[in-house]
Amino acid sequence: MAYGGIQFHVSGWSGSITITEGIGASTITPAATSSPWRVADALVQAANADLLSDYSWSVSDSGALTIQSSGTFDLDMSATIQGLFDFAAASYSSISSATTDGPAVGGFFPYSDGDGVLFTRRVRAPINQGFELYEGGRWLNTPGTNPKFPVLSVSCLRSKVAEFMETIQNLGTPSKVDLYSSGSLVSCFLGSISINEQDPTSGWTRIGIEVIEL
Repeated sequence: MAYGGIQFHVSGWSGSITITEGIGASTITPAATSSPWRVADALVQAANADLLSDYSWSVSDSGALTIQSSGTFDLDMSATIQGLFDFAAASYSSISSATTDGPAVGGFFPYSDGDGVLFTRRVRAPINQGFELYEGGRWLNTPGTNPKFPVLSVSCLRSKVAEFMETIQNLGTPSKVDLYSSGSLVSCFLGSISINEQDPTSGWTRIGIEVIEL
């Protein structure tokens, strides 16, 4: 399945984010390490449970995150939350939606067409030669029965590879990554990351990220 981009979980969260509608309010205090998408999802779920209007959130093909409502609301953020989301202001009043200036911290969006990242699930390994066991018995793998880890893959030019490497280096050692498409949010643990240049002349490079879906 294709996704527009990926969102690494980042550290440094402090403070809270609140939606206020009339006399009611919903507040989320993120964990010290979390994903902006997970925080937005938790906030919207809380608002839908506590407040009168219908709330939702979405991510554009370029990585901008929007929180929106069928009514009007106030949005308030404290401490590091505004910066991690990349909102232009720490508070908004009487709005029906709020959109970040771009991808949140830890976001990587290689293209703007919504199909930049390929998520391959449940790929099977090819048959292996097999092993000789005690007293001459042999064990062979049945073709197509050995599952491999799911993989996120991106093919892009050197400039985007440099952007990806900068994202990783700025985060230190991220342990989780999120995918989002059409209201569906998927979280995965990170495994190994490989970067292979496919064409030295053009600079096309494949980024492979091994993941374990939560």
